[in-house]
Amino acid sequence: MTSPVPDRLGSPRSGVPASSAAALVRPQAVVETVVAFVRDLHASPLPEAGEPFDVESIVDEIEGRVARGEVDPAAFDEAYRSLSAEQMLASVRSYGDLLAARPAVAPVRVHGSLDLDTLLIDDGRIVGWRPVAVRVGDPYADYACLARSFVATLGPGAILAVFEQLELSDPDPIRLEFWVCATQMR
Repeated sequence: MTSPVPDRLGSPRSGVPASSAAALVRPQAVVETVVAFVRDLHASPLPEAGEPFDVESIVDEIEGRVARGEVDPAAFDEAYRSLSAEQMLASVRSYGDLLAARPAVAPVRVHGSLDLDTLLIDDGRIVGWRPVAVRVGDPYADYACLARSFVATLGPGAILAVFEQLELSDPDPIRLEFWVCATQMR
């Protein structure tokens, strides 16, 4: 199931949100469709220029947002709501430091803010999504967004289905937790 990935990630086509009751009648089909879209996105050619979406650039962005008071801990996922913005930033920095000592992953084209509410499905394919600038970075950014969105929509058991479809039998827990924390602060 291959879908074209344009230079600007976004689409005006109609469909139903992947989080809708109409789509979730067949939750495994939604997992398969969304993961196929992410695979196509990550496999598409890297653009000549793209917004960096790596650990260093995201930590810098988050530090600025926290300093300006733009991070609301009430919007964090339930498991993280007891943390202040500063505590979550400390976690992001700590995970970022750990990642600096690990082998890098190959950069891919990433969306960076995927969620089931803004992915539109029609006839078993993704036909629309939230527009974002082309980004190049760590595929775990999209894996974390998907994991968070599927857990919020279907519950924690959905993570296994997502990782099985992604063929991530041994996901990097530090890299995943960095992006889970970081994407909540953007």
